[in-house]
Amino acid sequence: MVSKRSGLSKSAINNQQNDYPLSPDRVQAAFSASVGAGVFRGFAIPVPARCPVRGMTPLYDAIGLSLTRLEHHTASLADVAVVVTIITDGLENASREYRRESIHRLIDEMKGKGWAFNFMGANQDSYASARDIGIHHSRNFDYSEKGTQSAFGFTRRWTENFTQRLNRFKHQEEAESRAYTEEMRQKSYSDMASSAYDEATTYEAPTPDK
Repeated sequence: MVSKRSGLSKSAINNQQNDYPLSPDRVQAAFSASVGAGVFRGFAIPVPARCPVRGMTPLYDAIGLSLTRLEHHTASLADVAVVVTIITDGLENASREYRRESIHRLIDEMKGKGWAFNFMGANQDSYASARDIGIHHSRNFDYSEKGTQSAFGFTRRWTENFTQRLNRFKHQEEAESRAYTEEMRQKSYSDMASSAYDEATTYEAPTPDK
């Protein structure tokens, strides 16, 4: 999810979607880009070429609308693991449908189902912003093209690492012919996402040659 007040993130979002195309058995991502006082929402939507800058950030609406739609989309799946990254360059100042308390409750509910969350922000204290809505994992990023690319690069490392762990878990489950309860799965997915996040955090990208 992205709440944005400029075009810095547009190419990064579309590149992320191109790198991870949809397949019949996989939900790529739910992107809600809040621009001005409106919210563009959908799955794998292209970011509008022209995004007016109005200094408004309905962040809670973007989060709430995305999570409720993603929950509806995955409700019919018997076994699903969800990781959510929220990226914003602005503080909440324009939501009409959701408040901080309702977003906190919604995120707590999804975490109870094994969903994992990451909050990344520019121009703010991301750690405080994340704590306010019940998210433990958070990072700051620079408000620049390089900073935006770095934020999406981290998200890619986290999700790829988590996917690898999830695949190993599935293979082990099949090899042992073991049936996990839903509660056991949710706990395992949550633990794997946290471990994958910690590993992605310790990764340092190589310095390019000058």
